Amino acid sequence: MLRQLWPIENRSGHSVTRQGKTYLDFTSNDYLGATLDPHLQAALQAAVSSWPSGSTGSRLLSGDYEIAHELEAALAEWLEMPAALVFNSGYHANLGVLPAIVAPGDMVFVDRLSHASILDGVQLSQAKWLRFRHHDMDHLGQLLRRYSVPGRQLFVVTESLFSMDGDFAPLPELLALRAKFGFKLILDEAHAIGVYGLRGEGRAVGLVGADQVDGIVGTFGKALGSYGAFFCGSSDMKKRLIQQSRPFVYSTGLPPYLHAFNLAAIRWCQSASGLRAQVIKNSQLFRDLCHKKGLRLLGESQIVPIVYGDAARTAAHAERLRSAGFWVSAIHHPTVAKGQSRLRLSITASYTEAQLSALAQQLSL
Repeated sequence: MLRQLWPIENRSGHSVTRQGKTYLDFTSNDYLGATLDPHLQAALQAAVSSWPSGSTGSRLLSGDYEIAHELEAALAEWLEMPAALVFNSGYHANLGVLPAIVAPGDMVFVDRLSHASILDGVQLSQAKWLRFRHHDMDHLGQLLRRYSVPGRQLFVVTESLFSMDGDFAPLPELLALRAKFGFKLILDEAHAIGVYGLRGEGRAVGLVGADQVDGIVGTFGKALGSYGAFFCGSSDMKKRLIQQSRPFVYSTGLPPYLHAFNLAAIRWCQSASGLRAQVIKNSQLFRDLCHKKGLRLLGESQIVPIVYGDAARTAAHAERLRSAGFWVSAIHHPTVAKGQSRLRLSITASYTEAQLSALAQQLSL
């Protein structure tokens, strides 16, 4: 199936307008409703009025502002890590982190279903790398035993919450292997930041503690309702990224007003416990409704994939739902494996029980 663009005219809350018709949007990663929150809208206006519209250069030239360092300090405190570095997007971060921190002769192991940006970053590194079967800790353990040799640094990279399957990485089992083999663990928390943890700090800090993880990639573009991304890790890793991460070194810095707004967004997020609880409540309600209909779901989170398998059949389901007023997307190969086409539904805090029930009633086997 060929990819295509679907331009929308406007967004209001969890609704979008396209070609004059309004739909309930079930594709958005705006899990907490941050993009139109009145407090954040006011913070954005204040930031835009206080800062230039552009940074004017890379951060190593004229594009470095004190507000960027203030934001990075706040990120490090939030995720309980020694240091943080802002990137222009999640793709930039994943493309730039591993090539900068691994060395020739190192070995990287990546969960097979990790995001394309992670795989691209691994391939650009000078390390040898292998995929392990999705969440298969026995398989990962076998690979670690086979490739552990004196003097070789090992890395394991995975998402904490998988964007197309909606399931969580088995962090306790990963940490047991980390204790045994001494690898460095890098987690992409893009879809967990904001939604999980007491202050929205994600799965790693909230579940196992930041001291058990060597690096975290997060984004402002999902639950925080903004744009940009970041890496949190050791001070040494940050220094290496500033020297060697090509997406950081050779990109124009984000506008300073965006740093100011992102700082406001993470502070807002830390106090949004009620919205986090609503996301979990809505997700469980919707999953229960789908299970009662016998639908084949994956995962256990606010990301709800419904697998139909055949690409044409999945596309037809998506079109039928759009005709009924629900904006949904069909996901096909190569984003997912061949024969695993699915509807990837995203549940946010904004939906009412009636709206979730209405969508569930329209779904079919």
